[in-house]
Amino acid sequence: MDSRWVIKRVLQSLLTILVVINLSFVLVQQLPGGPMAYLQSQLRGATNPEQQLRLMRQYLNIEPNQTFTEKYVSYMGSLLRGDLGRSFTLDAPVADVIAQALPWTVFVMSVSISLAFLLGIVAGAIMAYKEGSLFDSVLSVNAIVAQSVPYYIFALLFVFYLGYVGNIFPTGGLYDNSLTPGLSVPFVVSVLRHAALPILSIVLTWAGGYALGMRGNSIQVLGEDYLYVARLRGLSPRRIALRYVGRNAILPMYTHLVLSVGAVFGGSVVLEEIFRYRGVGFYLFTAIEARDYPLMMGAFMIISVAVVIGILVADLTYGVLDPRTGNESQRESYASGASLREMLLRFRTGALALPARIGGTPADDDDDDFILDTDPYERVTPDRADRLRRTFDESIVAPLKILLSDWRGRVGIAVLVGIVYLGTVGVMLVPEPVTAPPDQRFMLPFVDWQYPLGTDRVGKGLFSMTVHSTPYILKMVAAGAVFATMVGALVGTVSGYAGGLVDRVLMTVSDILLTLPGLPLIIVITFYFETTNPYFIGVILAINNWTGLARSLRSQVLTLRDAEYVESARTMGLTTPSIVREDLLPNLMPYVSVSFVGAARKIIFEAVALYYLGVLGGISPNWGIMMSDATSSTAALYDLSMSHLILVPTLAVVLLSLGALMLSQSADRMFNPRLRSKHVSDSESTGPTPASESSTEVQSLSD
Repeated sequence: MDSRWVIKRVLQSLLTILVVINLSFVLVQQLPGGPMAYLQSQLRGATNPEQQLRLMRQYLNIEPNQTFTEKYVSYMGSLLRGDLGRSFTLDAPVADVIAQALPWTVFVMSVSISLAFLLGIVAGAIMAYKEGSLFDSVLSVNAIVAQSVPYYIFALLFVFYLGYVGNIFPTGGLYDNSLTPGLSVPFVVSVLRHAALPILSIVLTWAGGYALGMRGNSIQVLGEDYLYVARLRGLSPRRIALRYVGRNAILPMYTHLVLSVGAVFGGSVVLEEIFRYRGVGFYLFTAIEARDYPLMMGAFMIISVAVVIGILVADLTYGVLDPRTGNESQRESYASGASLREMLLRFRTGALALPARIGGTPADDDDDDFILDTDPYERVTPDRADRLRRTFDESIVAPLKILLSDWRGRVGIAVLVGIVYLGTVGVMLVPEPVTAPPDQRFMLPFVDWQYPLGTDRVGKGLFSMTVHSTPYILKMVAAGAVFATMVGALVGTVSGYAGGLVDRVLMTVSDILLTLPGLPLIIVITFYFETTNPYFIGVILAINNWTGLARSLRSQVLTLRDAEYVESARTMGLTTPSIVREDLLPNLMPYVSVSFVGAARKIIFEAVALYYLGVLGGISPNWGIMMSDATSSTAALYDLSMSHLILVPTLAVVLLSLGALMLSQSADRMFNPRLRSKHVSDSESTGPTPASESSTEVQSLSD
């Protein structure tokens, strides 16, 4: 492993931790009202002014009358001494509270990730080995369904059915309080029983994604030439399966594992609140509810630092697992260093300091008589209309045909179209929910067709509430997905095409945001903006959802920018916007569309979770608010006859997520260049292709 790269990654992680510390301090200190004003309001009338000042110094580690800079210096000095302040609500040092809570969070999250990863790769490998069999089909469908269910919905269902109804597992706490902590068998068993449901909730959601990813990677590896050579060499099937197929298929999954660390630790806030599991996430949410600023800042910072360290360890071990990526040039592929002036000139003009005229002919993008086409399939296109039609066929027509040729794409499109229909036309056909008389409250589903899904505690119809919640959710999801996709596409394209210093700066910013646990960050940010605007909330939820797309697109652009047709376009003096628009984007659009669907699913999960916790203030009805009301006000988790109160909004979330996931799974086929070329050729053919022949060819290509 390249020592320079290791040093660079360690320094980058230290920089990220420093950014997290500064971000925590600035966010909390600048919150509306702020910790100083809040503590003053709590202490006013209870003590004299001198004692107020003493308590502020004790709890916040800062002098109340100091400037912002002096407060920052004072806080950083206390932080270096390991003093994180004192919790308002618990009246205990923050460092002690977190030291007691952190091991429990690390235990649950590390076990969950490890089990999900292990089960996923084993199941995915078997699915690939039995590709096309009934086993493969059944397990694939189950994996897709499991992946489309948010972990907190699994948690609520487990609390209800396995906790309160079945009384199989405890519904909260770390262990049985009647036991003395130690290494005794009863205590260990109690710890495992209390952690079983949180672990199972994460495993079921994440294992499906790992299984589908491992299946796809294994199928791709099985078609490589080196496997054919290995068989010719007479190697045993066991060695081929373990050394050639398994190892190469699992490496991309390990990268996915690294990227999932932040999401899993960020999700501890919701999971630990549901199970009342007293980890760092539980205390972070407790601090948010009570405006306990020292505990809030300390918990957010510790979760972020834990994520940074976890990703660093996983990133360093990746080089050991795959020696081919052991140096910086192979891992990061940064552009060769040109001077800053040359790089800026290159990005502004899109040219490589070549003459503006080639062979006496102006290299003008608007000159239709002499255009070197940027299309990789055709070098010269005399007619601009033909070029635009070709681009439209490749970017719109061919991907749409590929989606419709796969059952997952058809189902996904049907589900999403149905939900959009409910959110647009359905709200005009279904009456708004209104309070009903007492005899119509808590009505069961299918008893009265005026309320087909039953009513809640005030007699409002659940079907009507679900339908009228849909527009609000769709606006939020659309705004967040568009924002994440646009920012990710812009950053990834600019970073990959410009290279040099621009590439390094943008990717460093992307890596820092990638390591921040998204949900805790969003919770803190929401304190600044008390709004019910769904578009604005969607943008807030997508504040760091663009980083994965930016990194992936950067890798794609690094490859495309050295392609012959792009070099030819630069040689002709075409401007950068023209090259990006006509050469790069058509090749990136399939991946961007897949990422758009993925970003939409993240917004769905995060939005409903935050509304369920009450962090986001929104209008009612709302799916998350319906779930919160069912669990808190109507005791739906305790009474089987009221289970429909939580199942109805849960099914709405799962259906929207399932439609987006199935569309995303089907959209992966758009990366197959043979399928895209085939459908482009079909759209240009003069005669129709027989249906049977077309379907046979598509099936053969997909196989």
